[in-house]
Amino acid sequence: MILTSCSKSKLDRSSKAIELYQGQLFKMIVKLSRKIDAKLKILSAKYGLIDSDDVIEPYEKRIETMQDILRLKSATNDQFEKYLQNYDKILVIMGKKYRKVVEDYLDHPKVVIAIDKRGIGGYLQLISTLLKKEPKRLIEIISKQKVIELPT
Repeated sequence: MILTSCSKSKLDRSSKAIELYQGQLFKMIVKLSRKIDAKLKILSAKYGLIDSDDVIEPYEKRIETMQDILRLKSATNDQFEKYLQNYDKILVIMGKKYRKVVEDYLDHPKVVIAIDKRGIGGYLQLISTLLKKEPKRLIEIISKQKVIELPT
C-alpha cells in the first residue's frame, strides 16, 4: 500500500480522489502505485484518510497548524491501525507536515518512508528514479528498506 498526501491542484468538480488531485507529484505517485499494483490511500487535509476511489468534493484546505495535525491524528489513528493489520508494507510518501499526522506509526516495522529534504523537487526526482526500476526491483526495495531516499 502507498499512503500519500493530497495535492493543492484539483479538478473543480466532484470526482474520485485519484482523479480529483492534479498535482505533478501526486500523478507520479499514482503511476508508482499502478506499476507495483499497490493500493493507494490519501491523507486529505479535509477528509482525513481516504481511498483513491472515494468520490469527494474539491476543497481548499491544507495542513498548516499544529491544531490541524492534532485534529487529523485523532481522526485517522483507527484507520491507520487497520492499514497496519491489512497490509504487509505501507510506503509513506508525503511532506513533513502531513507526515506529522502519522508520525506515531513511522517506526512500525511495516512502514517504509520515502523522504527528500529538498521539497517537492526532490520528491519528484526520487519518484522519477523509482519509476525507472522494474516492478520486481521496486517491491524488493520497499520490502527491505526502512527509508528510501536519493543519495545527496
